[in-house]
Amino acid sequence: MSDIVVTLSEQPSWPALADLYRECFNEPWPLVSIENLLRPPGCWAQLAEISDRDLIIPAGFALARVVHDEAEVLSLGVSPRFRRRGVAKSLMRTLLSCAREKSAASLYLEVGIDNNAALTFYKKMNFKTVARRKGYYRRADRSQVDALVMKIVL
Repeated sequence: MSDIVVTLSEQPSWPALADLYRECFNEPWPLVSIENLLRPPGCWAQLAEISDRDLIIPAGFALARVVHDEAEVLSLGVSPRFRRRGVAKSLMRTLLSCAREKSAASLYLEVGIDNNAALTFYKKMNFKTVARRKGYYRRADRSQVDALVMKIVL
């Protein structure tokens, strides 16, 4: 690909988001679940797109919400074919900016202790571990994995 540019949209196509989720996490996520998750006030979604000549390709997404003065990353994913190109960083920077605009004092997220790439990324973005949730995630093989709760002060 030539001249890759990441652009962000806060009004993504819900079907594109559902397809991207399946691609990022190798599991389906029904469209109605995404719509219901993002329906309450304070919730938003972002879609990162890669431009290549006349093609615009969905590359990553982020789902988040703000309640009172706390923001939370509900999910963040980057298509395997676009990883290590700055997509996650662009999404996270925009999430941080949106959370500040919505008067959040901090941003939280959960990440599986087995997700080394995400843990490394969040640490580079200055998130700090504040708690651990035992057996929080259930993997495809039905095993349970602890999650770390991470936080960044805005």
